[in-house]
Amino acid sequence: MTFGAPAVRAGDLVFCSGIVAAGSNGAVDAIGHRESLRHYGAPARAQMETIVDAAKKICSAAGTSIDNVVRIHQFHTDLSEFYPMHRAWQEALDGAPVPFAAIGVPAPLPVPSCSVIIDSWFYAP
Repeated sequence: MTFGAPAVRAGDLVFCSGIVAAGSNGAVDAIGHRESLRHYGAPARAQMETIVDAAKKICSAAGTSIDNVVRIHQFHTDLSEFYPMHRAWQEALDGAPVPFAAIGVPAPLPVPSCSVIIDSWFYAP
């Protein structure tokens, strides 16, 4: 899911960089299975749910929680996918404010079927 270490801890922060919804064989299957529902944001949502689940596992391994997010940078090839992706974060954080920045970037990403890369920081007391 990353192009390097899944996270680096520095002091009381955990930095997760370059997370995409992919595995060793490319984009996760959920993206392709939902492609027929792209106008409803289903593939975008599937990507972010995969990324959020990965962030939860990374945080747990680092001794913190996804609830301690302090920054999320989302690099989108299609900014119209922002809302379904943002909803995945809102639900994971139980409606708490999401500290994000959405940035448009050119396609394709390193994994062509993916349309977002996430960099995030988490507080790890």
